[in-house]
Amino acid sequence: MTPKKSKPGPAVTPSADDPPEAAPTLQVSLTQEAEQDLAQISDAATQDAILHRALKLRRDPLHLGQPLTGPLKHFRSLRAAGQRSRIIYHVALTAETRAVVVVVIGIRKDGDQRDADGGGSKRLT
Repeated sequence: MTPKKSKPGPAVTPSADDPPEAAPTLQVSLTQEAEQDLAQISDAATQDAILHRALKLRRDPLHLGQPLTGPLKHFRSLRAAGQRSRIIYHVALTAETRAVVVVVIGIRKDGDQRDADGGGSKRLT
């Protein structure tokens, strides 16, 4: 099964504390749903930590996150914000595209309906 098509949101831009020699090799973007997930997090520090972690995907997305299995096998999961949150993303490496698309951002709590791999996965399948 291929990832569900979703219109990517705006690209995540590098922060001022990113070293200049670490030029991005991939563009990182958030879907509208992932932007909504992020907006629902009330703590600004947690939002910043998640965005900072998402920016790290520019350099080596295939080694940072863990591959998901089963019907979500085309996606990867990356822990963020002190291991409390998950970023679910898809890496698009084709001749025309070199991008990372973040599709779900959520809490990381197995068995919780709000778990990023649980409830969030419904929009991926």
